[in-house]
Amino acid sequence: MNLAGWKLDDVEGGGSRPYTFSSDTILPAGGIISFSRSDTGIALNNGGDTIRLVDFEGQVVATQTYEQSVGEGWSMNRNTDGTYAVSTTVTAGKSNIITVSNDFSEGSVASAVAIDIHDIRSYSVGTVVTFDGVVSVPPSLLGKRVMYVAGSGIQLYLSSGEFPGVGVGDRVTVTGELGEYAGEMRVKLSSADALVVHGVGPSPVSVEVKTGGVGELLEGQLVKISGSVVDPSGSTFYVDDGSGRVRIVVKASTGIQKPRTATGTIVNVVGVVSQTKSGYRILPRFQDDIVVVRAGGKVKASKSVVDTRSVVSELACENSPHVVSFPDDVRVRVVGCNTSEGGSKHTFFILFGLCFVVLQLVGGARSGEPLLRFFGGGG
Repeated sequence: MNLAGWKLDDVEGGGSRPYTFSSDTILPAGGIISFSRSDTGIALNNGGDTIRLVDFEGQVVATQTYEQSVGEGWSMNRNTDGTYAVSTTVTAGKSNIITVSNDFSEGSVASAVAIDIHDIRSYSVGTVVTFDGVVSVPPSLLGKRVMYVAGSGIQLYLSSGEFPGVGVGDRVTVTGELGEYAGEMRVKLSSADALVVHGVGPSPVSVEVKTGGVGELLEGQLVKISGSVVDPSGSTFYVDDGSGRVRIVVKASTGIQKPRTATGTIVNVVGVVSQTKSGYRILPRFQDDIVVVRAGGKVKASKSVVDTRSVVSELACENSPHVVSFPDDVRVRVVGCNTSEGGSKHTFFILFGLCFVVLQLVGGARSGEPLLRFFGGGG
């Protein structure tokens, strides 16, 4: 459809000068065209105004009057039934998305500030904001009344806990008041309607960070750390990659079975950075958020019999240490020696790895084939 000669105008007989579409303005079937103030020169009043679409014969094709302003960055949208509704989502050049109800009033919807989630921490507590985000932690996983959205990352709080059904990766629009609890910033929702779900998208990607860097700048974000377990303790353990340790807390509500995390275990952990009065922590969400790369802990010496045909047969009991060669180049250091009468039996106290092991060299069935037997060990 050619819109040449059609006009956009505000209130009849006053206001801004009408904007006339040029001869090359084509509106395809089912298409959408967006015009900004810089295009038309039309300035609509905050206290109320009228916008009209007039055809080339001067007939009013569509009109809408509003009596109060909407929030900065908000829009007034035509529904499929011909009525109009305020929306927190601006979709210039695209199909309308209505993210708030028709019943808005000064001091509530109109006072909300449309923001980018990455800038959310630049606003003060008490500010009513609206923003788009992607779900990183669904409701009830880390607490009955909370969930998280990715971006800069922020906790959402609903006192009733009756969130709409959402999952990781869902795209949402959030409207609520900035608040703080135990030092952590969050958005308080007035009702479930303040969270509008637009559909499923890609799952948010975690940001790889240093363990010592987990703090205020990462609060609410989905992060990944790698390092060595330095202090295991129940459902809580600490990981350090050399930059400083960070606390990992496994909440019972997640259903995660915490793997064995002895000191020295190398792990990769994905989770949301959260703050409490005792400091910052990482909260894993799912079982595969904790991956053991290499197990740690002490290795216990086992009792066994070793055929030492390749062991050096000429062992003398002297005060100086002896080095004995085992098959496959395993080496032990003799740190003590006791010889029984007759010289047919020698007991050696050796250091095997980190464990002292008592060995006894006994004559074999044939001359020159001694057997070395492990009798036990202790750290």
